Amino acid sequence: MGHMLNNTIQDVLVRRARLLGKNACWVPGTDHASIATEVKVIENLKKQIQKYNRAKERLEDAYYFSDDAMSEKEYLEKKNKFDAARVAAENKLKELTEVQIASHVDDSGFMKSASAFLLAHQLHAGVHIEYRDFAVTVEEESLKEFMNLVLDHISVKDRRVVEIVFSNGLSHRFIYRE
Repeated sequence: MGHMLNNTIQDVLVRRARLLGKNACWVPGTDHASIATEVKVIENLKKQIQKYNRAKERLEDAYYFSDDAMSEKEYLEKKNKFDAARVAAENKLKELTEVQIASHVDDSGFMKSASAFLLAHQLHAGVHIEYRDFAVTVEEESLKEFMNLVLDHISVKDRRVVEIVFSNGLSHRFIYRE
């Protein structure tokens, strides 16, 4: 079930990126842990930016300190080429980091929706829900919202729960042995 949910989340995020006009491609099963790939791409872009900056510095040194190295026109053409390549790499890096931030936001919203769905599905199916097992699969916020919906109030006396009253009018009273 975990792989299916992971693939579904990735598919939803890629479809959303496409709707936003991004050039997004995703092939299920090729990379189920894309974090490592993204980190490598970001590292490579940072290295490219450093490479273009060093190349530009060497170009400037050659132009300023060597009399017969190149003409001003040649220098400006090469400098513009390095600048354009550096800016392109910086834009790709910026785009990747912005997509990562946006996808984390989308992931949390999706996880809330998925948690609410899991909770509703379990309740609708009428199966016994073991809270300890279920609480680890459903987000805490979804559980809180659900409890606020189904509970009317909880009566406590001497630090013990005496009664739980549900929104539908049903109640459960607790009797403790002394």
